[in-house]
Amino acid sequence: MATLTSLLTALRQRDDKLSARERLLLRSAGICCSLALIWWVGIAPARHTLAQAQENQAQAEDQRQKMLNARAEALALQGRPPIDRQTSLTALQTSVKNQWGNQAELQIQNEHATLILPSTAPEVLLTWLAQARLNAHALPSEAKLQRNAAGQWEGRLLLTLPAP
Repeated sequence: MATLTSLLTALRQRDDKLSARERLLLRSAGICCSLALIWWVGIAPARHTLAQAQENQAQAEDQRQKMLNARAEALALQGRPPIDRQTSLTALQTSVKNQWGNQAELQIQNEHATLILPSTAPEVLLTWLAQARLNAHALPSEAKLQRNAAGQWEGRLLLTLPAP
């Protein structure tokens, strides 16, 4: 406490020795430094948080909309009547033939089907998977795919078929 008191006394004595112009300049500099500190510590972080909050809100709304769409799709899929295994196999084999002809191989084993894919564009594979899910009620359960130099997918795709 004594050190602080002696420091304040020394500062007052030094301040008394300064001219009025120098005192004004020092006080102005102190005010500028104080305002800058208030900006950097109090206002700028709050403005940054507010700007981020608006971006985060837009992202959260996009995610919410995607989840609602997925929910609606799931409810629509649940509402469909089940199909028998033979109808499912026929639809799956037809879609493979239509999409790849004799280039792709479809192997049926119990409740699974393995599709050996030739070089296929990602969009084509996505469209075919949607068709397989809707028409044959076949769901992908395992994928061992690799992307080749041309950006195409090739490999194996294991699909789960409806129960017999």
